[in-house]
Amino acid sequence: MRCRCVCSTCDAALPLSAAGSDIGIGGLRSPQTARGMVQSRAVLSLIEQFMARTATRLGDMLVSAGLVTREDLAQAQQEQAEQGLKLGEVLVRRGLISEHELTQIVSNRVSVAWVCLDYIEFTRELLSLLPSELAAELNVIPVYFRTEKNRQKILYVAVDDPTSVSAMEQVAVYTGMHVRPLVAPASEIRRAIQEHYFGKKEEKKA
Repeated sequence: MRCRCVCSTCDAALPLSAAGSDIGIGGLRSPQTARGMVQSRAVLSLIEQFMARTATRLGDMLVSAGLVTREDLAQAQQEQAEQGLKLGEVLVRRGLISEHELTQIVSNRVSVAWVCLDYIEFTRELLSLLPSELAAELNVIPVYFRTEKNRQKILYVAVDDPTSVSAMEQVAVYTGMHVRPLVAPASEIRRAIQEHYFGKKEEKKA
C-alpha cells in the first residue's frame, strides 16, 4: 500500500505543490514538514469536487480492501446506529481494524493525504480559527492555513473521516474559508484537541 503520509520523517512524504511564501498561519515546524503538506492539486479542489470523487462510503472502502466482511460491516453499522458512534470508531473498538490501517486505507482510497499531528505546531493563532467546542464536537482540528495568490483562504483540517460532508460544511460555514481535509487517526485528533485547546496532555498509547 502506498503511503500518503505528510510526516517529514516518512520517505514517501508527498511534495508541496505551492510556494512556501503562500503559507499563512503557522502549523508547520520545519521546511521538511512543509514539503509534505500538500499532496496535489486534487486536494486543493472545492468541497463539491472532492465529494464527487469520494462517492464510495467508508464501509464499502474497507470491504473492497478486504479488511472487513459484509457481515462485520452490518454488525458495526447496527452498533453505530444504536450508540451514535462513527463507523471507523466501532470497527476499531471491535478489533476488526487498527486506527492506522483505517487511516491508510481511507487516505489511499479517496486520494487525501494523511497527517502526523506530532509534527504540527498548534499556535494560538491557528487554533483560534475554530472554536474548541466545535473542534471537539466534530473531532476536527486545524493544522494549516494558506492564502493563494487570488486571495482565496484555504484551511486544512485533520479529520478521521474525510467523506463526512457535514463536518467539512460546518467548518467552512463557521470559518468562511475553503476547507480541505487531511486524514489522521481519531484518537490522535482527540488527544491533540484535549492538549492544545484544553491544556490536558494525554499519554500516547503504544
